[in-house]
Amino acid sequence: MQVRDYELDQFGVVNNAVYSSYLQHGRHEALSALGTDVDAYARQGTPLALSSLSISFRAPLRSRDVFRVTVSAARVTPARLVLQQRIVRTRSGAAPAAEEDREELVVDAEAVVVFLDSSYRAARVPQGVAKLFKALQQMREEHQQEQQQHQTD
Repeated sequence: MQVRDYELDQFGVVNNAVYSSYLQHGRHEALSALGTDVDAYARQGTPLALSSLSISFRAPLRSRDVFRVTVSAARVTPARLVLQQRIVRTRSGAAPAAEEDREELVVDAEAVVVFLDSSYRAARVPQGVAKLFKALQQMREEHQQEQQQHQTD
């Protein structure tokens, strides 16, 4: 993704409210890549909703910066999906395109997603979705263990 000028505030950085839109787009894209159609759940009467979002800002994004949003499963309970999200700058808008940038963490966030019933109350996570995200959670934990092991070697 790339920062657009209308997303900037008077200080020349992305307005803090815009980051939640970036994170939402990242969640929807990640779910879609996993074969989970957010709109299909809504049509079936079990829409997804964001229950909470906690954002830690680490560095600002500026005009024309290129970035990516990552999403991983942190926890899965019968009623919610807890997702770890990051926004990482991959290229500065101020640098020439040919110049190599090192990636920089911009935002670290935790999103809690719930499914809703027809009365808009939290419902159980559908079994197929829970199974998929538990597998992703296990992969994340294994990856973290491998990283820790490499750091101690």
